[in-house]
Amino acid sequence: MKLPKYVRIQGRELAWKTKKPVEIFILNWRRIRDNIYSPEDVKLYNETHQWFLEHLPEPPFYGDDNDNPQGAITWFKTDACGKMLGKITPLVDLLDKYNIPYDDALVMDMAGSLEMQAAYDSTTELLNSGAEFTALFTTSDTNAIAAIKAIQDSGKEVPRDVSVIAIDGLDVSKYLTPTLTTMVQPAEEMGCKSVEILLDILEGRGKSRRICVEATIREGASVRPL
Repeated sequence: MKLPKYVRIQGRELAWKTKKPVEIFILNWRRIRDNIYSPEDVKLYNETHQWFLEHLPEPPFYGDDNDNPQGAITWFKTDACGKMLGKITPLVDLLDKYNIPYDDALVMDMAGSLEMQAAYDSTTELLNSGAEFTALFTTSDTNAIAAIKAIQDSGKEVPRDVSVIAIDGLDVSKYLTPTLTTMVQPAEEMGCKSVEILLDILEGRGKSRRICVEATIREGASVRPL
């Protein structure tokens, strides 16, 4: 199969700890664990796995006390992107060969920028790439505003052609056309928890830790009903 430049290949199976969709390496590794793959396919997986270990930086969140307890390879865009796609394709072919369901999650490249212009440019690039998609999730309301503008400038409509949802909950998102559907972050609770953790560290009662807080969805008109 031909892969777009920015993509996360994830399964419809969930990780045991995070309850999030597992990525392509874990999808394949589970079949090896269960003795489903042939010896030749196991060899292919091991060779591919080793290549990624040697050519990509190791993420800093390996171990038990994090979201990646299995040490799964998590890779980012690097100068070796073309080689990466070539190396990952055989693992996708294994998923197809053994009828393992998976999804391609397109990822926009914003070069680390949080600026609205970067979100606009990235959305425009994605639209012009020919990739087929019907929904877009952004990591902030401001990025969603820029993305909606790019979609509209391309001649498409939100949500008729592309649904857009974000996470933030800024007041400005209520006054867009269409009104943005967004996940509202509990800012006050997040601030209180952060201060609590900081005080615990400073006063020797604890160490840095990760906690989860519940966001709530604020429905707008930027998501097309299914």
